Amino acid sequence: MLALALVIGGVISRIVIHSPNFTPVIAVALFSGVYLNKKYAAVVPLLLMIASDVILGFHDTILYTWGSVALISLIGLAVKKNMSRSWIWEFMPILIRRRTYKFHSITLEQANLLPP
Repeated sequence: MLALALVIGGVISRIVIHSPNFTPVIAVALFSGVYLNKKYAAVVPLLLMIASDVILGFHDTILYTWGSVALISLIGLAVKKNMSRSWIWEFMPILIRRRTYKFHSITLEQANLLPP
């Protein structure tokens, strides 16, 4: 039920006009890795991306955007594995900022390499 709510909420958040650098998909990917079963951790964010790209239209950077989202969900799994350690909660905001920056740098760099 939670997985379905994350997919529906994520698709709606990608379709509705939002402010720049507002990335609920990354939050869903990280949240999925931490709170869902291991088999749903990468599936839920990828379903979100597939469903929203069907509506929005496919693009040339799908491999990079979907790959970045899958990597972020794997980071969520690593956080889940280490949740009992207190240091992870101190550095979580830093990790999220770095991963968000990495998502943007990967997708923007690949978009710049593609022909117009």
